[in-house]
Amino acid sequence: MRSISDLEDLVHRVRAAIRTIDAEPSRNRKTIFPSMWCEYASIVIAELLERNDSVSWTFVDAGLPEAPNGHAWLELRNDDGTRLLTIDATLDQFPWSGNGPHVGMEQTPAARVFTTRRYEGPWEGWGVLTFDPTFRKYAEDFAAQSGL
Repeated sequence: MRSISDLEDLVHRVRAAIRTIDAEPSRNRKTIFPSMWCEYASIVIAELLERNDSVSWTFVDAGLPEAPNGHAWLELRNDDGTRLLTIDATLDQFPWSGNGPHVGMEQTPAARVFTTRRYEGPWEGWGVLTFDPTFRKYAEDFAAQSGL
């Protein structure tokens, strides 16, 4: 398993690579990074970690109670489901979050705000992929071409 420092380095390298993309895949335009990129960044990082380290991370999609707004992040869990590490690559899109992504043993601060869990599991099983295949193709292409 990678160290927290190695994971932080990977997250920053993925963020730097994302900043070089001309347009967000599903919208055909560039949004203000890191806003609107939580799913893509999380999926890309999960794909890279699984491909390079053979470690499966849990993709978490959570929302605000009774509102469509949401956020996504990754958790590494042991066999009984206990969270070991969290990666929230785009936490800094929220003014209350501080500055920078979150990588560590503690839960992302976003989990205190986005409390309605909509999905927890492998990113490939996330229901949005059934009607928006751009996430899957983007993650696969990005992981293959990024050199990370």
